[in-house]
Amino acid sequence: MRKKKKIQDYEFSYAVMKIHVDSSFRQYFRKIYVEGLENIPQDKRVIIAPNHQNALMDALAVLMTQKGQPVFLARSDVFKNKKVARILHWLNILPVYRMRDGRDELGKNSEIFDLSIDVLRDKVTLCLMPEGQQSFKRTLLPLVKGMFRIAFSAQEEVEPDEVVIVPLGIEYDEYVHPGGDLSMRFGKPIPVMDYMPLYRENQAVALNRIKQDVSDGLDVLIQNIRSQTHYDEFYSLSLMAQDTVCTKKEGQKRAFARLDARQKISMALDAEEQTHPVAIQQLCSKHADYQKKLSSFRLKDFVFGHPQRAAWTLTKGLLLLLTLPFFVAGWAANFIPSFFSNLMAKRFKNDFYKSTVNIVMRIALYPIYYLLIIIALSFIFKSVLIVVIACVASLLLSRFVFFYRLWVKDAWGRIRFLWRRMRNGKEMARLAQLRKGIVTEVVGMVK
Repeated sequence: MRKKKKIQDYEFSYAVMKIHVDSSFRQYFRKIYVEGLENIPQDKRVIIAPNHQNALMDALAVLMTQKGQPVFLARSDVFKNKKVARILHWLNILPVYRMRDGRDELGKNSEIFDLSIDVLRDKVTLCLMPEGQQSFKRTLLPLVKGMFRIAFSAQEEVEPDEVVIVPLGIEYDEYVHPGGDLSMRFGKPIPVMDYMPLYRENQAVALNRIKQDVSDGLDVLIQNIRSQTHYDEFYSLSLMAQDTVCTKKEGQKRAFARLDARQKISMALDAEEQTHPVAIQQLCSKHADYQKKLSSFRLKDFVFGHPQRAAWTLTKGLLLLLTLPFFVAGWAANFIPSFFSNLMAKRFKNDFYKSTVNIVMRIALYPIYYLLIIIALSFIFKSVLIVVIACVASLLLSRFVFFYRLWVKDAWGRIRFLWRRMRNGKEMARLAQLRKGIVTEVVGMVK
């Protein structure tokens, strides 16, 4: 009798597809930074517990860092369509049911939990989002208990082997549009075995304790802005002051040093809001005035935060003009899949899913598009070498187009600033002074 295939069993087609998915995911970002991979033990059963801010992008971020074929749990409503459910199952994703799905549906979690435990029994990595829902903000939500029930049950099954929970902090520069940076930090593993004596004595207390420890483990990995009233202002202020507060440790990547700085700033602002709300209100009023003046001049904060010499800015503008033909060639060669990916993303009114839709469309459309291109070029040139060169050149140019857009955005912002400074020198000086005062005040709050 043929053995029934498990969701965690190795699948060759999945392995091949993973190469394409990982590559597409990397192309979506300007840079991706990963730290702490050594914290994932190779000889234990591993549950990865990331914060959840950006729909499917979070799962793809985890997948990119894993060599094997991890299994994920996702909320059940995305499984309602049977065709989609089959695709998700092929992608090693299982549904998990919540109270909002209906009390009757919760009973199905028993089977899902059994399958999850079996995944860990087979030493395949399991990934669950412990917050249970996404926030779309740089805020850590309260954790739910589902992950920890699975962890304790799995630990009972595999003893004396160990199950560990590895917190993962995921930070996006930009949630909606491509071109931002992605930072990922794996925290120290939390052994479930350490909580088993308490679990056998009092399950509820053990669940709450490990839940709190995982929450604390996530909290130190991400920027966690707790303020509900001044969330947007606190995030903007942390960006403005991050380079002043930043102290780079030896061997540390600057992206993580800046993240540490933003953590310190948001913690200080949150604390100040509790103790001196009037001072925070005054600071936010200054910030609002600064942002209003920036907007009136159609400027962005980076032109003050990272100033450049006029000669270098103009040189960059000239280089962009000289390389414009390469941009046009790359844009034309990849227009169809890029256009439809962006179009589908824009059709979603809810920003929560725009980046997910965009990346899924790119994953689906680019292979089909390039297959058609290969067929068409084969008929035209009848030379494998020419076809290969043309396709490789087109792919390289698509990446050039990606960065070209970012360079143009940066250069145009700086050129506009130079123009404003020539015409409105005194206003620009006052604006720079206002920014300096705000940053100084924020830095003074950081202990």
